[in-house]
Amino acid sequence: MKCHFKVFMVILGLVFTFASKSWANDFSYTDGLRKGKIALDGGFGFTLSPDTFLMKFGADYFVTHHFGIGPVLQIGLDDNLFIMAPTLGVKGFADLSGNTYAFLRRVKPLVQGGVGLAYVDIDGFDDDVGFLMNFGFGVDVFVTQNLSLGNNMLFNIIPTKVFNDRFYFSWEFISFRYRF
Repeated sequence: MKCHFKVFMVILGLVFTFASKSWANDFSYTDGLRKGKIALDGGFGFTLSPDTFLMKFGADYFVTHHFGIGPVLQIGLDDNLFIMAPTLGVKGFADLSGNTYAFLRRVKPLVQGGVGLAYVDIDGFDDDVGFLMNFGFGVDVFVTQNLSLGNNMLFNIIPTKVFNDRFYFSWEFISFRYRF
């Protein structure tokens, strides 16, 4: 767990570096209308209970300026464990516009949720599948007009037990989202 803490501290340091006032004033960001646009994202982090390395991929189609829908795929890998969780996710984005700080116009908090399946394979011999519901939150910080870096957390609930587990937590330390 010490390694996770060190990675978290490095990422936190990078966020504070991005948030510096001098950098924020050098970049002029205007939030264009998102409705009808597509965004692709990917990232990495970890899951807890079970503990795995997390890779997450997704796509969003913006139905409105603040609401997107699309597929999300979480893949958890460990020496003897494999998790694959495809879901149909929804995301709601908030704008911090109207703020006097230029940096805050590029910060987009989000809430998310979805439904799908969780497939778990242990040691390549024993596997199980269950219905999955998840919800969570995160934040995206735009570094260019179309590219953002983010941090997301998901609480994954499996109503029927899959290997005696009904829940796992996934934290995507860093995500990259490109909006077309």
